[in-house]
Amino acid sequence: VKLQSSVTVTVKKSELKAARTLGVVVAVFIMCYCPFYCVSLSRSDITMASSTNTFINFLVLLNSCLNPVIYAFFYPWFRKSVKLIVTLEMLRPHSCEACVL
Repeated sequence: VKLQSSVTVTVKKSELKAARTLGVVVAVFIMCYCPFYCVSLSRSDITMASSTNTFINFLVLLNSCLNPVIYAFFYPWFRKSVKLIVTLEMLRPHSCEACVL
């Protein structure tokens, strides 16, 4: 009975962490895309400064860059996997035996 209770608590913590991560990803997405959609939907022959347009496009691209940072912040296994890829450790023999979890 104790084991089942422990597993249930672990599953709930894992689900809570996943929900928190998803919440952060969605919040960052909304913050990055909101200016773009506000301008796109309200555009009725409005001319914007080039710098404003560039900044809005930068925010859209920034969203894609922030997702791996968010996942690395919340999940240690993701950090380890990225490290294996960036350092080209995955190309070495026996790299399939690397433990990232």
